[in-house]
Amino acid sequence: MYLDVLCFIFTALPKTTVTVEPNPAYTGETVTLTCSVGSDSIWNYQWYKDRNDKVVSQSVRHTITGNTLTISRAAESDQGRYWCQGKRKSRPTSSSISDPVTITVNDYQPKTTLTSDKENIFTGDSVTLSCTVESSGWKFYWYRHRPDSTPVATTSEYSCTLSWVNVSDGGQYWCRAGRGDPVYYTLYSDPVQINITAGDVILESPVHPVAEGDSVTLTCCHVCWNNRTKAQLPPGSIVSISLPRLLCGLLVMSPFLLVSIVLTVKCCRARGLCSTVKSPQDQIPCDDVIEQDESSV
Repeated sequence: MYLDVLCFIFTALPKTTVTVEPNPAYTGETVTLTCSVGSDSIWNYQWYKDRNDKVVSQSVRHTITGNTLTISRAAESDQGRYWCQGKRKSRPTSSSISDPVTITVNDYQPKTTLTSDKENIFTGDSVTLSCTVESSGWKFYWYRHRPDSTPVATTSEYSCTLSWVNVSDGGQYWCRAGRGDPVYYTLYSDPVQINITAGDVILESPVHPVAEGDSVTLTCCHVCWNNRTKAQLPPGSIVSISLPRLLCGLLVMSPFLLVSIVLTVKCCRARGLCSTVKSPQDQIPCDDVIEQDESSV
């Protein structure tokens, strides 16, 4: 006696996922939902809102193209939960229904906040502006003198650094952010005033002799060069640097001043030598030392 055996093979429906950009959104912004089915087959896509049996229909503001649902000029009524599902004629005739995503539409236009790490700077210095806004995915537009003018810069980062500024770079700055296609813009920020003052190097060196390796105290007004690194100093500020760094900075700024200091130091060393020799004929006049050094230079 033979028994017929029937085998049933059950296969899970292809998994479906849905993503949304941007979220949260703002009234008037364009929102795009994308449906993905875990299969390479060609699918038609069904969209649902609020309930997984309430189909989203094409309309002036709701457009279904391929696997995307585009909501134009989003309104508060577009808030809610959304699902999607793939459909086709061959088996399996449908995919699983995706997990829901919740879209939030804020009924206001966001505003950016502009800040500066410095307000009063000198020519040749740098200043960093930072433009912040709630949520993410923005590009940032920077304006000078007038907020309704052509942006002086567009960045994907929220900060913008102005390097080696001139007096002409001073003035008021604004920013705003934008995202999407077509671009949705935030409100302009409040202005930030950047004041740039022309700075000269005013250097007061010590009057006492110094030796190699000693620390030197300089009084600097406006802008002081330390080696090749520029440091902003208010009038009357004091900075201490080593003699080798001082000589390197002077070589960059004024070779004549450097030669003068070197000759002065050597003269002072010669004077120290005069106090240690035992006989007058062994003494070396400072004028002779200076003449020798000038001929060697």
